[in-house]
Amino acid sequence: SLSNLKELNLIGCFKDDQWDRTLLGDLLKGTPYLQTLRLAGNELGHNGMKAVCAGRSSLSNIKELNLSQCNIGDEGMKALGATAEHLSGLREIYLMNNNLGDDSQESLMLIINQCPLEMLWYVHCIFVGVSVLIWLKCVLGGDPTK
Repeated sequence: SLSNLKELNLIGCFKDDQWDRTLLGDLLKGTPYLQTLRLAGNELGHNGMKAVCAGRSSLSNIKELNLSQCNIGDEGMKALGATAEHLSGLREIYLMNNNLGDDSQESLMLIINQCPLEMLWYVHCIFVGVSVLIWLKCVLGGDPTK
């Protein structure tokens, strides 16, 4: 049984879009003590991210979530943002290289505001028309003109 699992590393296991993403959601639902979830390098896409988020109750103890290079896109980020209230223990999130654009800003803001983050990796973001530094300053409550 995986019910006592605290760390799950499935890095680079799913390289194409032909795998059943619901299996991942079902697996996560059975891991209530999970603290570290590393899915980097998998072709999750937005449907895979929705499957991960379907197990919301299992995400409450997650401290580290690595979604780097999972191609979750804006729709996957919206699914993650919708679960922000269930990510009360989240300290580290890795979102590098995920084709996240302007439509991800609101979801990322929800996560930043509702989770006690200590580390945010958001590399190769593609916010159009707004500097990421200015956006982050606004999120953190600063004056973007200074």
